[in-house]
Amino acid sequence: MTAGQLSDMTGLTSGAITHILDRLEKRHIVERVRDTQDRRRIFVRVNLKSLEPLMPQYDAIGKAYVDLVDQYSDRELQLICDYMEKVAAVATELLANVSAANRR
Repeated sequence: MTAGQLSDMTGLTSGAITHILDRLEKRHIVERVRDTQDRRRIFVRVNLKSLEPLMPQYDAIGKAYVDLVDQYSDRELQLICDYMEKVAAVATELLANVSAANRR
């Protein structure tokens, strides 16, 4: 992902994104990598090693979600998934409108 894409997704200015990325890069959480096809383009890549200390916490979260899902039948899960997909579509559209309004 590029800094511009992050700016578009969050509604933050490019300057704010650059500041955040500078801080994350200083802590070795992300790195900037040049596109091999277009050297002017720079991608932001997460340093996976920086996430290793968090993995036990995320494993516990994953197990909790699996335990929760196990409480529902396949039919109930289909209904829940349908609802969540529709909610996500509505949220995506509304957030895009908010971001566009903030850029004016």
